[in-house]
Amino acid sequence: MQLGQYSVPACLHDGSPVNDTEVYATGWGTTESKQSTIPDILQKVVLERFSDDECQARYNRLSIRNMPQGYDRNTQICYGHRNMNKDSCKGDSGGPLQIKHPEIKCMYLVTGIVSNGKWCAIPGIPSINTRVASYLDWIESIVWP
Repeated sequence: MQLGQYSVPACLHDGSPVNDTEVYATGWGTTESKQSTIPDILQKVVLERFSDDECQARYNRLSIRNMPQGYDRNTQICYGHRNMNKDSCKGDSGGPLQIKHPEIKCMYLVTGIVSNGKWCAIPGIPSINTRVASYLDWIESIVWP
């Protein structure tokens, strides 16, 4: 792959303080909750961060069958949109959540990985994502054994 205007490297977030109140999610997933067709063009959306307390309240132990311990603020992070139908959706899982790198111009910093949500693109209901910094040692042990 050649690097260019639309193809640039990205760094992995190490947990240091960054402004991740808004992130870019990119993916090939559906663009509506009950839609089954996928787009022909890579999609990008700007998402808002929801606080750990908001996520904890939304995804408590009783609400998600596959998350018996509920939301884990150490390994998970929530994004969505409070007022608009913007979100990651079915087919986007495993894709990046990123911000513009705070120090290196023209690069991005991957802060999260799209994971799951009960629905998608419903205003005020965030999706749960994986915090990259929590798994950085494991990722690097696989990439650079």
